[in-house]
Amino acid sequence: MAGSLWICTVLSVRIGIVQSAPWHPTRERGSLETLMTSLSNSAAEKHEVVLYAPLYDDSLHVSDWSLSDERFSRIVAPAHQLPAVIKEGRHDLLSVHNLPGAVKTIDVPVALFLHGRLRPDTGWPGLIAGHPSPLDLTWEETMSVIKRAARLAAPSRFAASFLSEHPQDVDVVYPPIHPDYLGVKREDTTERVAWIGRATHNKGLPFLIENSSKWSFQWFWSASGFYGEVSEDTLARFPGRLEPCRSREEMLSFFACTKVVLCPYINEGFGMVATEAAAAGCRVVGFADGGLRETAVVPHINLVPKGDVVAFTDAVMEALDAGVVSDADRLKVFETFSPGASGALYLEHLRQASIS
Repeated sequence: MAGSLWICTVLSVRIGIVQSAPWHPTRERGSLETLMTSLSNSAAEKHEVVLYAPLYDDSLHVSDWSLSDERFSRIVAPAHQLPAVIKEGRHDLLSVHNLPGAVKTIDVPVALFLHGRLRPDTGWPGLIAGHPSPLDLTWEETMSVIKRAARLAAPSRFAASFLSEHPQDVDVVYPPIHPDYLGVKREDTTERVAWIGRATHNKGLPFLIENSSKWSFQWFWSASGFYGEVSEDTLARFPGRLEPCRSREEMLSFFACTKVVLCPYINEGFGMVATEAAAAGCRVVGFADGGLRETAVVPHINLVPKGDVVAFTDAVMEALDAGVVSDADRLKVFETFSPGASGALYLEHLRQASIS
């Protein structure tokens, strides 16, 4: 019966979308939060959508944080209350992103979208790295939710390979680039080399820290959060500290003033910073590893063998010597990972889940 709702162009489905990244109205938005907003807006073009998010602070209360420029509603709640709040929504379908623990007891069809790497030794964390949560799952519980999911999705073919013995059956929805990145007006005299992101191990900070003394260039860093794997004190020893970017406008300014963005990621599910930076006209140097390999659709995203210090150094120096990135290459990156392209893939993922 649910499938007929998708075939009929008059009726819409009530969809609950669940994100793992904790919400706070005044804190900076990471790549996952940006992705959730874009995908929720795409789904809301055809269906009634509520986006659920856990709160940073459990002392806060369940509340509606819907924003005027969004097509969907946003409900936030303390993590331990989130399953009950979602259940009260009486949805036809739940699209769950990185938070299977929120729906393990809810009897509603689930389209499960896991953005990270599934590890059999740890199960699935309930929130972003470094935040213990009542929604954490064991390996057995994680597999139980995966097996009953109506449909699986991942942000890359690499990430899909960890979700199923048949990764070809996992829907791939690449994270979209906001159009504003394509419109960045660059400061073409800039020679800045920079890293930006959450300070977690797989973002490559240990590699940069260990090899900084070997480089003739200085690299700058902008960390939006520290999660125990790389301490703020360790990074503070490097003089290139920049303020964290708390909005898209600040990200745009960051890229406008940066020539080379460093992405030495390890086992990254995709690498949204790389595609956004490339659309903004930055040159990107990273490792040919994980989902980042699927971002290399233009010459100014240059990926070298993982851990190869010489190749990485040479690639950065080549990027510094290179000229301005062409408008055609910037456009190619954007069109490959545009909101329209990703939104269409996401809607098809939800449609397939509804008829499974």
